[in-house]
Amino acid sequence: MELLGTLLRACLFASLVSAPLACDSPGGAELHFDSERCWKDLEHIVAFGARPAGSKELGELRKWLVTELQATGMEPKREAFEAQTPAGPIAMENVYVDLAAADPRRRW
Repeated sequence: MELLGTLLRACLFASLVSAPLACDSPGGAELHFDSERCWKDLEHIVAFGARPAGSKELGELRKWLVTELQATGMEPKREAFEAQTPAGPIAMENVYVDLAAADPRRRW
């Protein structure tokens, strides 16, 4: 059951990460989702192996993600912080991209 949960989390993560990467023009009006690209990204992410917080593998995945986002013309931002965990403080980092709205006046 733990393996299934891990796979589901990996798939969710890959879909969130790969959606902008697998599109022909991220943020553009004409989007075409490339499911083959998304699957390759998922395979690449899974190939990093287990990625617990603070691990070398997670750092390598983060570097790959930043490179992939930059290759699409996006400007990824990194947000470092220290989390207090039962195992003690662990350095963590979020990677994200701010995307401009097609119509900035539109409110969701």
